[in-house]
Parts: sequence; C-alpha cells; structure tokens
Amino acid sequence: MAPMVAGIEKEKMLRIAEYYSNQTWPESGFTADTGDVAAGKKAVTAGQCVACHLGSFKGNSRVPRLAGQHAEYLEKTMLDFKYKRRLNSPSKGALFASFSDEDIKALANYLAGFKGE
Repeated sequence: MAPMVAGIEKEKMLRIAEYYSNQTWPESGFTADTGDVAAGKKAVTAGQCVACHLGSFKGNSRVPRLAGQHAEYLEKTMLDFKYKRRLNSPSKGALFASFSDEDIKALANYLAGFKGE
C-alpha cells in the first residue's frame, strides 16, 4: 500500500481513514461446516489467537480483523506465515508451522464464518 498512498497528504489520509472506520462490516454470508468449526475452535485455543485479535476476532486499530474475512485470504495469509513467505511476525510463523495445512484451512473457514458464537 505504501507506494499507492505515498503522494497523499496526511490530513487527507486521516479523512480517508475516518471514512472507512465508520463503515459497517459487510456480511459475507459464509458459513463454515461443522468439522471446520470444531477444528477452528481447537486451533484458536491452541494458538491463543484471542489474546491479540480479541474474543470477537474483530481486532482493533492495531490488530487486524479476522472475523468475516474471505476464507481464501485468511488461508493464504496463514500459509504465507507458515512457509516464511511473510516475515513481518516471526511468532506467527512459528505458530502456524505447528499446524497442518488442513488445520489452517479449517481455521480460515471458521474465522471467515465467525459470528461471535
């Protein structure tokens, strides 16, 4: 994103951020199957994801939202951490290295369909 916004003045960037922060999160309608929900809950507990992403997985201004994101995006991001294609959080790389690819897919589906249960 940095190259895309490099020419935007700080005041305008703040107005853009305010606009987007006031939008409601769109409902994707995605529902994870029962097996993915069970595996996702197990992975969340093992990884202690709620410590940073909060119990609702909605994140905050410093921590990304996970709930309701596209499953494919979540899976790719987690696999990128696991296989060290993404290096900005070594602790996530170590965490995801402990999960199978199938568990990561289930976790991604669980979070994509998470509605706060």
